[in-house]
Amino acid sequence: MQIIINAGGSGTRLWPLSTKSNPKQFAKIIDQESLLQKTYFRLTQTHVNNNIWVTTNSAHKDIVKEQLGPNFIDNNILTEPERRDTFAAVIAHAAIVASRTSVDETLVYISSDHYINPTIDLANFDNTLKEVDTSIQNNEYPIILPATKPYFASPAYGYIKFNTESDSRINPVLEFKEKPNQETANTFLSSGQYYWNLGYFAFKYSSLIKIIDELYPETKKVLDSIYSKGIIEPEDYNLIIKESFDYAILEKIKNIGVIDMKLSTWDDIGGFDTVYNYLPEQVQNQEFIQVGGTGNKIKTNNTNKIAFVGVSNLMLIQSEHGTMIIDPTKSNGIKEVAAWFDK
Repeated sequence: MQIIINAGGSGTRLWPLSTKSNPKQFAKIIDQESLLQKTYFRLTQTHVNNNIWVTTNSAHKDIVKEQLGPNFIDNNILTEPERRDTFAAVIAHAAIVASRTSVDETLVYISSDHYINPTIDLANFDNTLKEVDTSIQNNEYPIILPATKPYFASPAYGYIKFNTESDSRINPVLEFKEKPNQETANTFLSSGQYYWNLGYFAFKYSSLIKIIDELYPETKKVLDSIYSKGIIEPEDYNLIIKESFDYAILEKIKNIGVIDMKLSTWDDIGGFDTVYNYLPEQVQNQEFIQVGGTGNKIKTNNTNKIAFVGVSNLMLIQSEHGTMIIDPTKSNGIKEVAAWFDK
């Protein structure tokens, strides 16, 4: 089994902690480890370095090297010539990994910026990957999607519907649902049949290439070229359509499997409403005080004294790029703020 960590996002909703030069997966948002480091170190508890890969923007290759340390294999950092959405990135990198390992290895794609409790959920996370590997190797499904049971009604995530009352650990996907409105999310949660789509998936390259050949025969020729060369050249990559992997593949084929990862904690660290939950409660001391309010939190390396007066549940976020005070439940304007600071 080869595990591929996607570390190519931009994370603009977490400015000033996340910036173009240091996106959220590389930022130390929760504590002194980046989200990428947390993901990688969790995997190294049960998997060898040779079987762990990272995909990222070419501009961030050195950051990956620095953060994962000398034991990580440089050759296992995969980059793309340009950003062409997830379909191009996934299938091209799959061709590279298969060319260096085997077309019949199980390839598992996971995200670098998701928080999973390393103490409580490590066993369930790893056991799920092993179950996926076994099922893929037994050709039970061409593609399997690890998912997790929602613990609140969120309109921010996509959903997967399947028979949750089945005795089988892996079951066929019945339906994909895009990000719903709040009312629909409430219905999904109460039904118990809809799980959060984590954006994780697993397949053999030999199975993927058959699907590509059926849906996109011209793209199959491109992948054959990438596979034989062992590198992604711009003239090949530019021939792959700009589309998401979900739309280009998952929504166009049948017999996709889904498995509940049985996680007690899972969060996509995508906005300050989520980050707020992981920052510690502030205790009054020589550097911090709040008067006439509660629940205010800070994320800063600055040693200046900070006071909140007459306000509650706000966040002060500070980095070398700037300072922002925000209501974490109302963070839609952060992109505009980041653009203003970048002028």
